[in-house]
Amino acid sequence: MLIYEAHPRGKLGQGQIAPRPIAAGYARAFGTIFDSHVTTLISSVILIFMGTGEIKGFGVTLTIGRGASLFTALVVTRLIFQFSARNIIWIKRCGCFHLIRATKLDFMKLAKPAFILT
Repeated sequence: MLIYEAHPRGKLGQGQIAPRPIAAGYARAFGTIFDSHVTTLISSVILIFMGTGEIKGFGVTLTIGRGASLFTALVVTRLIFQFSARNIIWIKRCGCFHLIRATKLDFMKLAKPAFILT
């Protein structure tokens, strides 16, 4: 998740989530989210206009799915985060925000072996 970064997580540990870090996370992530969806939408429009039969149907389905995904990524998740920021008790009970805690694994030390294996 691009939006849920370290600052809101730190605020959560203090028992609060400020709306400003959430808005900043969305502002930073907007370009990436929008770009990835628009690129796929361009491809789906090309499929609709240049394809035949089933290919056009796939293009239409892809367009509908990407539109719904873009709406969900930009609107629904923001509403969920804003709701969560107002209802901090719900977040503490949920417990899912602390599934991955700070790791003690040095990822850079494992970079060369991982590169060789892949």
